Amino acid sequence: MSTRLAALAVLSFALPAAAFAAAPAPSSTLTVKIEGVTKDGGDLRVGVYDEKLFEVRGSKPLYGIITAAKPGEDVIRFPDVAPGTYGVKILQDVNKNGHMDLHFGMFPAEPYGISNDARPSMGPAPWDDAKFDVKSGANAIVIHMHE
Repeated sequence: MSTRLAALAVLSFALPAAAFAAAPAPSSTLTVKIEGVTKDGGDLRVGVYDEKLFEVRGSKPLYGIITAAKPGEDVIRFPDVAPGTYGVKILQDVNKNGHMDLHFGMFPAEPYGISNDARPSMGPAPWDDAKFDVKSGANAIVIHMHE
C-alpha cells in the first residue's frame, strides 16, 4: 500500500510539471518603422521571414501585411510573433502587381527595404546581413527604403 501511495504522490507532482512544459512560447510584438516611402503610391508589402524562407524568391512570409503606401514614414506592428531570428523584406509595389519588378532581370525597379538595411548584391540580400532576434515582449526595428 505504501508503494502505491508513493507512486500517486510522484504522479501528482509530475502532472503539473508536464502541464508547464507544454505551455506555448511567450509571444512578442514586432514594430517595424519604415522610413523613406516614396510618393509613387501603390502598396507597401511587409514580410517577416525565417532563414529558410528569406532567400527564396517569391516565398510567402511567416508574418505579412499589405497596406497602402503613404509617403514618408510608416509604422507596421506585428502582434504575436514567436521569439526567434527573422529577416524583414519590404516592397513598395508601385504598380500593385504583387511582386518586385526588375530592370534587366536583376536590378530593383521599385523601392524596397530590408532589415538592418542589408543590400542585395547580384541576388538577394544575405541572411547574415539582414537577420535580427525577436525576444519576448516588445521589439522594434527601423528600415530605410531604397530606390
